[in-house]
Amino acid sequence: MVADHHLALFVDKKSKSKKLADNPPILTIKSNMAPITSFVKIKPPFQKTNFTSEQFEEFLKCSQDPLYFMANYIYIQHPQKGRMPFVAYPFQTELIKTYWKQTNTIAMIPRQSGKCVSCNTDIRIKHSKTGKQYNLPVEVYYDFIAAMKSGLDPVDISQYEITTP
Repeated sequence: MVADHHLALFVDKKSKSKKLADNPPILTIKSNMAPITSFVKIKPPFQKTNFTSEQFEEFLKCSQDPLYFMANYIYIQHPQKGRMPFVAYPFQTELIKTYWKQTNTIAMIPRQSGKCVSCNTDIRIKHSKTGKQYNLPVEVYYDFIAAMKSGLDPVDISQYEITTP
């Protein structure tokens, strides 16, 4: 195929498979999004777009796998490091896989609820009566609280106490 060859995707109704047409009309992508002027690489809405065969294959990959699209085309703006690729946390990857496979999904997950915290993540707590501070793993903290609530002897957290010189 020639580099500026126009491509289009169609579905063969008999086999229900996706195929590339040899001489299709120009592929047009419509968008209702407001133009973003700070990014040069985003086209304005309703602009006709010509794809090379390589670009169209990449477009197909992105349309069929949101994780591929995210890994290759989504960036964040870091305050010190500038533009950098977005790297999803494992829980975010699992959510996206779930949303992609199951379209009728509701995630009851509020902001800042610890969903990105593992049992090894250290947290700092301050004892309200003694004023002592501890830097301990979340798992130990939960065990400590569970023991206190159930009336059992709490886990010894003295090894996690922060000593100030």
